Amino acid sequence: MTGQPATLAAVAAGPGVGIMRLTTQSGLFLDCTEDHPVMTENGLVPAAAVRPGARVIVPGGMDVCSGSERLLGDYKVYETTPAADGPAAAPYPPCLVANGVVVQAV
Repeated sequence: MTGQPATLAAVAAGPGVGIMRLTTQSGLFLDCTEDHPVMTENGLVPAAAVRPGARVIVPGGMDVCSGSERLLGDYKVYETTPAADGPAAAPYPPCLVANGVVVQAV
């Protein structure tokens, strides 16, 4: 997987609900909403559907999900929008790498 950094056109914050943490065998983790798309070997799936043993795409290849848990507490959620003139155009959809895990930004 290759790509170039892109500029964000907007970042919006809102209240956190249904926040969960996905952890990989190599120690990467992602805190996100339950419906946030995560890139797996089977395509994009909601974070709540990623189970231990699932293979997730990370920069440089694949990693294996070792844990999936719902977090308790008050968290903020950020919605990002890539700039229209950025390198996010074809052939790949715009993606965001968060703590080493590839997540969809749209």
